[in-house]
Amino acid sequence: MRRKLDGRDPLAYLKNEILDPIGMEIGFWNQGSDTHPRLPFGAHIKATEWIKFGEFLRTDNETVLDKKTGAACIKGSTANPRYGITFWLLKEGYMAAGAGKQKLYILPEKEMVIVRFGETKGQNFKDEVFLNRLMPTEK
Repeated sequence: MRRKLDGRDPLAYLKNEILDPIGMEIGFWNQGSDTHPRLPFGAHIKATEWIKFGEFLRTDNETVLDKKTGAACIKGSTANPRYGITFWLLKEGYMAAGAGKQKLYILPEKEMVIVRFGETKGQNFKDEVFLNRLMPTEK
């Protein structure tokens, strides 16, 4: 499903076509020197809002993305098999990574969405270790 901006501002498009339908609110956007919002990396979002986005991705009810587009986001490429379209691929799902080591983990098989905010100073943070601590494997 390809949608056109039809002359709309990209931020208005994002808000009207994606954020509003899933009930997600952005705190504010960092702006460039041209006063335009930095869409790829400038959003300030509360953890509760990230959960909404993660649940949208996990359940993919196709109100915003068609199945083919959604599947392409979580399929590795030949250049990097561990990276889809804006998502890092994990053993049991995928994740989005933000500034300050913020992470949004989507684990469809476990029916879970996990948000992690905050840096781990002085430690070499590993996603798999973090997830294994939350969900230890049964022996």
